Amino acid sequence: MPAPFVIEEHEVPDAIRVELAGVDLPYGSEGGPAAFEMGGDLVRDRIDLPGRPRPILHILVAPDRPLSIRGAFKDWLHARAGYAREKRDQLLEIYRRANVLALSWDGDAWLGVLDKPKFGVESAGSITYELQFEILETYGVPSIPAAATPSAPTSGAMAALRATVEARRARIAAQRLRRATRQAILTALDLATNAASRVEDAIRVVEGMAGTALQRFGSGLRRVISTARIAQDLVGAARSLIRTAVAQTEVTVRTAAAIGSWWTEQAAVDIDLLSLLDGLRSVRAAARARLRASTRLYQVRPGDTLESIARQQLGDASRASELGVRSDQLTPGRLLRLPAAA
Repeated sequence: MPAPFVIEEHEVPDAIRVELAGVDLPYGSEGGPAAFEMGGDLVRDRIDLPGRPRPILHILVAPDRPLSIRGAFKDWLHARAGYAREKRDQLLEIYRRANVLALSWDGDAWLGVLDKPKFGVESAGSITYELQFEILETYGVPSIPAAATPSAPTSGAMAALRATVEARRARIAAQRLRRATRQAILTALDLATNAASRVEDAIRVVEGMAGTALQRFGSGLRRVISTARIAQDLVGAARSLIRTAVAQTEVTVRTAAAIGSWWTEQAAVDIDLLSLLDGLRSVRAAARARLRASTRLYQVRPGDTLESIARQQLGDASRASELGVRSDQLTPGRLLRLPAAA
């Protein structure tokens, strides 16, 4: 059985270890699509001595940078639902932690950092992977002598790799901060909208109380008028009853004027609060629209080019450079993060 491809965090507590074995190994065939790629531009170097026409040492090497593997996780091959998602989540956690990794496969070993992991869904329970590693640059093959644990590289090379790790951690932390800030803004808008709704409910309660007071006032006024009519039929008490009715009418008029003024003020407050509520709803809708617009994704299809994607998704083929990838990186199934529409 072929040896597994081992990915393990190097010299950290509670290290995560992922083994790609059996059907999980990178796939590919001779003359077909490559499953394993490594190497960059050729490096030429020479050592000369004064007075000698030829160099005493001539070097021509390809540094192991980057290293890329491709394969797939399939639930049905392991007879366990959720296996593919579990493997994907382990690799994503390794990427988020951004630690130096010890890599080994069939006698070769490297030190590197996971960069740009890509996952695609073939079907339910089947997830493809494409993992690219930044490898510590050393001359010769293998880059780190094969062993259970890769030997320590030079201090300068290790410092460069550590700097890459710190830059990766800073970038991931900035992404998390942006997401947390957006969520905090939406939460604040929701709280403000709920507060405005509670004020609306309080206004309705006050309106109900005012309506009850006006009903009582009308009922009392009708009783006064009825009493006045009865008093007119009584000769002996007519004048006394009329004075009483006049006095009560004056008090009633003053009360009605005060209630009318209060009603006008409350109506103005109601209108202002409703305007504030409409404004808050508009701001929240705009914020959510901007958030959705900033996180658009597009899955590459066979036959796609940078210009065709820019023309269809951004409305202008000249914006192809904003997609952030090269034309040779447009593999079917890859997810692209689209920029905001112009």
